Amino acid sequence: LTFHAMKNKSILLSLLLGFIFPTAFAQNGPHKNGGAFEKKIENNYKNKSIQIIKGKKYGIWNLDSKTELEKRFFGDYNADVEFFVSPSFEGATGFRLTKDSTETSYILEVKRVSNYKEASRLAEEKFPSIGIPMALLNSLPKNIKSLIFDHNSAMYPKAREEELKLYTIETRSFPVSDRFAEKLYSKMLSSIDDFKAEGRPEGFFDGYRVTFRCVVGDELRSLHIRMPQGDILAFSDLCRQMIDDAGKGEFDESKYIKSLKK
Repeated sequence: LTFHAMKNKSILLSLLLGFIFPTAFAQNGPHKNGGAFEKKIENNYKNKSIQIIKGKKYGIWNLDSKTELEKRFFGDYNADVEFFVSPSFEGATGFRLTKDSTETSYILEVKRVSNYKEASRLAEEKFPSIGIPMALLNSLPKNIKSLIFDHNSAMYPKAREEELKLYTIETRSFPVSDRFAEKLYSKMLSSIDDFKAEGRPEGFFDGYRVTFRCVVGDELRSLHIRMPQGDILAFSDLCRQMIDDAGKGEFDESKYIKSLKK
């Protein structure tokens, strides 16, 4: 199966998953028969060294649990609350809860990759893979198929690395009340701490991955999940709805406060 054939199949499966999972798996309870997950508690700081941010002293942030794309989103420091969504063949999105320049009011920063398709196209033009129809691929000699496989295996990571460099990260900031910030922080923390899973992870070929992250004193707590299920899916869907509404200019924190209470 060539890269292009795999990608076409992945896009179709991704669309199917997008229609099926929000309704079919929006049940309460643990993350059951979902994708692989990782729950971590680590130091929020790397060491005792000091850096100055907005006139305040901070330690050197521990960014080890962040992917390269997450660092593009949230790499300057670890915010009190961070949420990140990485689909297989769409632009990543996310948000973080931070303070304004006066350190007195909360700001919700909503971020997204605004040029995913263009960046993907340019990266694949620079590092092209070889696409062969399945009917023809089966008739090729073994050594030719091996050469195609080796070429595509070498091009794919280079294209993904180039794509990451080409991404444009768009940020929209929304002032939020202390009440909203406290509810969001409390729900993020409890969702990570109380997360439960059952069953062996499903081997999803495609789909999306979400990350929940929260700072507690000198600790950094995070939860990474592929295709979340149960209670954590409900919270993930709420966070994704916040991002969608913000993109439409329809962010209404009173609506989310009610949902966060539930």
